[in-house]
Amino acid sequence: MSEFKLTTVEEFEQATNRLLETGAKVGADAWQFRVKNQTPHCKFGEEGVCCRICTMGPCRITPKAPRGICGCDVHGIVGRNFLRFTAGGSATHSDHGREICHTLYESSADGNYKVKDPEKLFRIAKEWDIETEGKDLYDLAHEVAVTGLMEYGKPFGTQRFLKRAPEHTQEIWEREEIAPHAIDREVSRSMHMTHMGCSSKPEALIRQSLRSGLSDGWGGS
Repeated sequence: MSEFKLTTVEEFEQATNRLLETGAKVGADAWQFRVKNQTPHCKFGEEGVCCRICTMGPCRITPKAPRGICGCDVHGIVGRNFLRFTAGGSATHSDHGREICHTLYESSADGNYKVKDPEKLFRIAKEWDIETEGKDLYDLAHEVAVTGLMEYGKPFGTQRFLKRAPEHTQEIWEREEIAPHAIDREVSRSMHMTHMGCSSKPEALIRQSLRSGLSDGWGGS
């Protein structure tokens, strides 16, 4: 059997078109068809100037109505929408790491899950300042797993993996006060800030978007 490889954009497009043609023959749907059915898109939604967060709305910003019922202007509404998108992405992507930590915690010498790369386990443990000397492999695995899970909701400090960033980048995060504390904390804070009656300052909302994004991008990857 010959090895099938796609190496250029043209080859990918040709393969995609063949797949769509084959799918169409059996009645399979695809996003390329669905997007056509959704156009033209809602102008308010496309520009991010509509808000459905509270029960007094939905509100849409126009020259005639420059503020929502809560008093939030276009900048605050766009900031809220953007922050919620960011928080949703951080929660979704970082949760894969949580599952890995849970799986590592369930590992054992005679169980279904085993540590296949002890060297990597010891390397992460040392990076996280976990004592490794004289410890059973699976006792260490469980300790690393718990420490990893604490990165999602620990009450104090900032995330451990931030130290992997270049030092000048860490300095910027600290100076701008966007170094994330824990993944779940930043997601929860994002939902708090965007809820009805809470933050409407775009600067604060965008700053939290950066913090929430970093919690997954650096802290949870």
